[in-house]
Amino acid sequence: MEKNKFIDLLSKYAGISESYHDIWGNLHYTDIKTKKAILNSMGIKNLESPEEALKDYQKNQWVQIIPQVFVFKEDANEIKLRLNIPDKWLKFRLNWIIEAEKSGNKTEADFIPENLKELESITIGGVLYKAYELSLDVRNLIFGYHKFYLNFSGSIIAEMTLICTPLKAYKPDSINNGQKLWGPALQIYSLRSSRNFGIGDFADIKKIMEIFAGLGGSIVGINPINALFPANPYHISPYSPSSRNFLNYIYLALDEIEEFHEAPSIKTMFEEDLNSKIEKLKQLDYISYNEVGKFKFSVLEKIWEYFKENKIKQKTERGADFIFFINEKGKNFYFALFNVLWEYFHKNQNICCWSDWPEDFKDKNSEAVKKFANENIDRINFYQFLEWLCIQQLQIVGNKSLELGLNIGLYGDLPVSVDPNGFDVWFEKDVYAGGIGIGAPPDDFNLKGQNWGLIPFNPLKLKEYKYEPFISILRYNMKYVGAIRIDHIMSLMRLFWIPNGMKCSDGAYVNYILDDMMGILALESQRNMTLLIGEDLGTVPDIVREKMHEWGIFSYKVMYFQKNHDGSFKSPDQYEPDSLLTVSTHDLPTLKGFWNFRDIEIRTLLDLFPNDEIRRKQIETRENDRKALSYLLMINGLITEHQAIDILSKKDIDINFLRLIYFCLAKSKSFILMLQLEDIMLESEQINLPGTVKTYPNWSRKYTKRIEDLNDNGIRELLERINEIRK
Repeated sequence: MEKNKFIDLLSKYAGISESYHDIWGNLHYTDIKTKKAILNSMGIKNLESPEEALKDYQKNQWVQIIPQVFVFKEDANEIKLRLNIPDKWLKFRLNWIIEAEKSGNKTEADFIPENLKELESITIGGVLYKAYELSLDVRNLIFGYHKFYLNFSGSIIAEMTLICTPLKAYKPDSINNGQKLWGPALQIYSLRSSRNFGIGDFADIKKIMEIFAGLGGSIVGINPINALFPANPYHISPYSPSSRNFLNYIYLALDEIEEFHEAPSIKTMFEEDLNSKIEKLKQLDYISYNEVGKFKFSVLEKIWEYFKENKIKQKTERGADFIFFINEKGKNFYFALFNVLWEYFHKNQNICCWSDWPEDFKDKNSEAVKKFANENIDRINFYQFLEWLCIQQLQIVGNKSLELGLNIGLYGDLPVSVDPNGFDVWFEKDVYAGGIGIGAPPDDFNLKGQNWGLIPFNPLKLKEYKYEPFISILRYNMKYVGAIRIDHIMSLMRLFWIPNGMKCSDGAYVNYILDDMMGILALESQRNMTLLIGEDLGTVPDIVREKMHEWGIFSYKVMYFQKNHDGSFKSPDQYEPDSLLTVSTHDLPTLKGFWNFRDIEIRTLLDLFPNDEIRRKQIETRENDRKALSYLLMINGLITEHQAIDILSKKDIDINFLRLIYFCLAKSKSFILMLQLEDIMLESEQINLPGTVKTYPNWSRKYTKRIEDLNDNGIRELLERINEIRK
């Protein structure tokens, strides 16, 4: 038991929660085995001797003179830094310098450590360390990333990043002026159009923008477009990316690539009856990722060969632009290298996980990896070419948004984390907690809990790395959008960690520094002029929503869950202004599917209910929800009592019922209203069914109508009326 005391202390320092309450109110204590597994994943060594492990941890904290990073708000007059000073410097004059990020202006002062306020002391290895409090005047710093240096006798002995955050996240002028905005939320891959190649693409988004801008829309919501695994067409979930720092090539609009229309080899391909193959891919009700992926890859490879010969070798302006892009030799080079390695090991050794690669290839800086890169530079350049094309097409989408005068434009979606077998973890494995999955503890629908197959940031390493991996992800994902949804925003405060090989019920919550994370989020929001929407569904600690309000982050309101204590749905005037309102999400039934019980029917067919009692309760609740929806329409003067009874007698809904629901929601105080494209098209099937992998076609269903069908009179009348109400 004595050993457990040291593990408990280490766990406290590392942010591992001692306990949590489940949805039934039961208190669960974190098991010592779970604590050890989590500590090990964080890089805490020598856990077989807990007392020594604790001493090592404390020593590492003390020998670090100042922390790597310090985060504070721009309204702070001063900040107080802790300095850990060894006895040899206690009486000497030290010097500190603050260097402002943009201006380069420097502020500095001298001090003698022993003249400062002493906090505590310790002797480690015969060396006395004393902790002091240093007060710094930061009134002249504006929000940004500043440098702090500590000097002794003219040499830098320690440095840190001072992150000064704004008081609030960014809001566009339109919202500050009280304008109520609206637009469609869609899954890009599901889009059908007369011109795409069997899967929605960046050009389709432009067309959607044109249609909705013409009807008064201001925002277009899209699924995550982060990179998956190009050589693995079966890995399709947009919420399980290989990297959150790069784009998914599958969304490239081939016919909008300049060389597509120039390369003779492309023309030859299409002369060989390829058009009929494309037509078949377009007619499918479900995306054939394998066939579409193969086809797009083959075309892009031919475009690349043409580009090398006619743009790079001929030293054209476009060729020079690409050369400039690849000459950075930064992260984009390693991302391309990773994809070539993944492709090689999958093709030659049938290995899908980088953790199963030969040891030398797990380290990006190894000699083996360098040799492989030199031998495969052309293929690496090809993958860089794909990213370059993606960036260009996304920039064109952004320019189209500005040209059309959309207030917000693209509304992106940032996944909560990444696949442990992807690029981000391979490239920066130190900052992730290896051997850990994230998910949720058991609840009514998932009695065994959930493991999402994603890996978390290691909070200890995140601070050590000055939050740079987190900042990089935010910058990349905010660069081309006017708003972004932060999936599972509670992750900025805590995540439920599940050690590999353990049950979900054995997991524990691990904490992050909420103010640091939200402050950085707000800072990047201001710099990129990106509105923030936090996905705060489910059981979210009050402090998270309080902090969202404090930082100016919009709440994410799904109509299905917006109820009063008596079970009635909230009226439009009950919604808070700083929120985004939507009927449903990709993980929930469409409005039509909700009304006709389609989701419950599918769950029954797939035996997804833990027991029949829960299924019956779901049916009963849905019956009550149908009545509550009818009542909502009635008390808002949209239907009479007689019409409400008539609506309830119908199993299905039509465009008229859809109009009524959206006309009602259009009156809400929420500054943003999103219309699910599947609702507008009266779809019954939802995009993703949580809890299924192969038994339901997740992320694969196409919309039943084409983009061009949105010009249908009935749909146009619906959208025009919504625009009138929002005004």
